[in-house]
Amino acid sequence: MADRIAISMGLVTVAFGAAVLVAGCLGDTANATVTTACVPFDPADPGDAFVIVSEVVERRCGTLDCHGQPARPLRIYGNAGLRRPEPDLGTEECKSSNDCGGTGRTCSVGLGCIDSSITDYTQYYPGPGVGTTPSERIENWQTMCGIEPELFTVVYCCAAGQGICNGFDFAANCDAPEKFDPERLTLTRKARLREKHKGGLIWNEGDPGDVCLTNWITGAYDTGGVEPTACVDELQSL
Repeated sequence: MADRIAISMGLVTVAFGAAVLVAGCLGDTANATVTTACVPFDPADPGDAFVIVSEVVERRCGTLDCHGQPARPLRIYGNAGLRRPEPDLGTEECKSSNDCGGTGRTCSVGLGCIDSSITDYTQYYPGPGVGTTPSERIENWQTMCGIEPELFTVVYCCAAGQGICNGFDFAANCDAPEKFDPERLTLTRKARLREKHKGGLIWNEGDPGDVCLTNWITGAYDTGGVEPTACVDELQSL
């Protein structure tokens, strides 16, 4: 069962219940909380399906001239492009990893909190140095789930099946397939160029990359016993 992951935008996921809390932060919504959901992800598990899904998105969309830019709402980190800022700001005085919090963060005394997979900080740059870190995958998971969190909830919770998302009104939201079609998500439409996209067509519906992504969105890897072979096929084509 995946660990609980706390993320900087205020998203929290709980394994299999997949409950994500998104708190409003403007005006009268400052104290508002809505319950949304995303596919569970365990960053400590190298076999988690999102690891290869993230790699596909990193390779296809995370270049420095595309979504590998800090200003992008969909911001993708990884070994092939933009690296997550390390160490964490404000942690320079850390004394032990207990000061770092989060999943897989460790204290490098005098430097700050960094991802524990970075054994040689001088090699933390795009290319053949340090591979994509669990912290970067968490960021990618967050941004992919957080572009349209409420809509993502409907698509995932309906497609994954009744009882997967605790507290989700399955009957009210999932009575018609068009309500939870993955193409309702901008994440899917832009890649298929069904919506204006600066990066152009990434893949067509039914292509390996498209199947890789939509199987993840709908929870097929976690709830349907589906293997991410389409992701492997997509990476082999690059």
